Amino acid sequence: MSTVIDNAPYTAFHRRLALACSGGPLLDGYILSIVGVAVTGMQPELGLSTAAVSLIGASALIGMFVGAQSSGC
Repeated sequence: MSTVIDNAPYTAFHRRLALACSGGPLLDGYILSIVGVAVTGMQPELGLSTAAVSLIGASALIGMFVGAQSSGC
């Protein structure tokens, strides 16, 4: 049983929509990798404890959660 949506032609709108929807996960991965690399360099320089490193990593995840909730994603 096919519907009108299943048979709709692939248009430029669909390409823009796919690009816009893939931007969030791409940026989330980028942010997490940057935080991970930065924390490994900061830990010995600043003498951060394991708890402090954990809080820095968790703050990035919490920020992503709050941002996704506030922007409606």
